[in-house]
Amino acid sequence: MEWESALGAVFISGILLLIISLTGLRKYILDAIPLYLKYTITAGIGMFLAIIGFAGAGLNQGSPVTFVTRGDWTQQGRWFAMLGLMITAVLLVRKIPGGHPGGHLGYHYRGNHYGRRGVLWC
Repeated sequence: MEWESALGAVFISGILLLIISLTGLRKYILDAIPLYLKYTITAGIGMFLAIIGFAGAGLNQGSPVTFVTRGDWTQQGRWFAMLGLMITAVLLVRKIPGGHPGGHLGYHYRGNHYGRRGVLWC
């Protein structure tokens, strides 16, 4: 598919979503979906994004047999990613305001600021 065709498809889908929202049809569609299914869809999207993030950190990798398998955890950069994830989790559990973006930005800044991306500091 050419990029012009893809851009046209995005434009048409945007127009359709605008029409659905303006006519009130969107409310009927959302009310027809059961609450447990909404929670399930949300959890599935969250797990999909987590797999993408873990792959970016090298914590998992593709496998022809199981589709996803554990990555190479012998490199220090992987442990730095886990440290950042744990710091963010602690901030969230303690309900510190701005803990989620603060945790991510904190270890991202530390890793990139010193020019040692993916290195574990003690």
